[in-house]
Amino acid sequence: MAGFVLWSEAQVYASLSEAKGEHTEPERRRVTILFMFANIALFFVSGVIAYLFISFFGQITGSGTKTIIDAVRAVLKPLPLLVLLIGNVFFAITVFSGFKVTQFAIPAAIALGVIVSFFYSVFFLGGTVTALKAFGVVLILAGIFFLR
Repeated sequence: MAGFVLWSEAQVYASLSEAKGEHTEPERRRVTILFMFANIALFFVSGVIAYLFISFFGQITGSGTKTIIDAVRAVLKPLPLLVLLIGNVFFAITVFSGFKVTQFAIPAAIALGVIVSFFYSVFFLGGTVTALKAFGVVLILAGIFFLR
């Protein structure tokens, strides 16, 4: 799917033209809608993966450090750097695919990250769900909804 999404719409139209002659307006609309849904799916999948890696990075580097020097040393090891690099690559894919759909891709990606990090803390770090925290997540989602 990722290879398909990275094609431009012009490339798809060109391949349709080569295969069948000229493309019709309904074909053009179908391709546009297909690209939109593929980019939305890629946005959510890559965003969840990105923030899982970023949350894991925070877990392996932030816990157990007493000073800022210890925190810097924890980051400068091969595994944390690799986890951070992979998380940032997926974040770049998230933002790239998000900008294909909306101009608010970065706020939407950050909101998705807040939600993923919230559930990460609940499932992997023993965090508790309180009414206030749940209300905060709902406010974030409402804010992103009203941006559009």
